[in-house]
Amino acid sequence: MRKTHFIIIILFFCILPFSLNAHRSGCHRWHSCPSDSGSYICGDIGYCSACPDNQFCENRSPRASKSEEVVKESKNKDIQKCDIQKDIQKYYEAIGGKIDLKTLSPKEKECILIIHQIVSKSNAPKASNDCRDAWDQANSYADEVVSSAEDLISCVKRSNNRNDCSRYARDVRYSQQSYESAVSDVETYCD
Repeated sequence: MRKTHFIIIILFFCILPFSLNAHRSGCHRWHSCPSDSGSYICGDIGYCSACPDNQFCENRSPRASKSEEVVKESKNKDIQKCDIQKDIQKYYEAIGGKIDLKTLSPKEKECILIIHQIVSKSNAPKASNDCRDAWDQANSYADEVVSSAEDLISCVKRSNNRNDCSRYARDVRYSQQSYESAVSDVETYCD
């Protein structure tokens, strides 16, 4: 019995590294690996900046899905947790430099961020289709930058100085570069 367990453990440690390396070798951020979903379809994990239109992407942005509706509902619930009048006032004070964001509580910062996202998306110009598309793309990449930055911060907080979190830092750089390109498109199409 012990011999069987020993053989299984040895096989586990000998085979597992090969499968992990194979999993990583052909994958990049625009699609999942074949072992994840059995396909290499650009955009199937939500990154569409380099993808043509398909069932996952439209105009280099992820298509709306049920999960996005759930996220929107949760953001609506988050905004309900905020004191709208007070936090809108703090938002304008922060923009005007009258208060330092470092002095605010995490909840107040979150509420100000939610208000900023709502205000920036509602100020989208109503000009040409190219302008609206560029604006939507920039907002999408802005959300991606925020999400990537939050992942990096989370990694650093939980790493206990044992993980350099370089994967998350690369994701932040890539999403920031995509955002800069999208902002340039907004300047091109919306002026």
